[in-house]
Parts: sequence; C-alpha cells; structure tokens
Amino acid sequence: MGRYLTKQDKTLDPSIDKHVEWMMELEKTHTFTKKNVDSILREEVGLVFEKVLTCCGVFKLNESGIKSFMKFIETI
Repeated sequence: MGRYLTKQDKTLDPSIDKHVEWMMELEKTHTFTKKNVDSILREEVGLVFEKVLTCCGVFKLNESGIKSFMKFIETI
C-alpha cells in the first residue's frame, strides 16, 4: 500500500480497494515520501490495532490489564 501513497498515479490494485478510504484519511494528516511511508504506516496500523484491542476487551480496564496492554503496545 505504501507505494500507492507515494505515487502521483493513484490507480490502485483492486486487491487493496478496501483500504482506499483509510488511505485518503491518512493523506489528510501526513505527507508521504519514499523515506517515511513505512514508518508512518507502521504507526498508523498500530493505532488501529490499539483501537481494536480496546474495543474487544482483551485487556481488562484495571491496573494489571492496562500494564499488560502497554507492554503489548510497546512491542509493535
């Protein structure tokens, strides 16, 4: 997906159509270059997974759960 974010030609491979809306949102807040696209995507994917994990309740909202969650987040 990174190669589409750094190209002027936004013709996409149909296999990533489901990500177009998200990519357009990211382009509102980031200026992508070949040097930074991978690190930005890594950070943004991490934020999405953080939301998913928060919503699914894998980690309890207590001291132990928050500590475990932060340990997990630091690994990604």
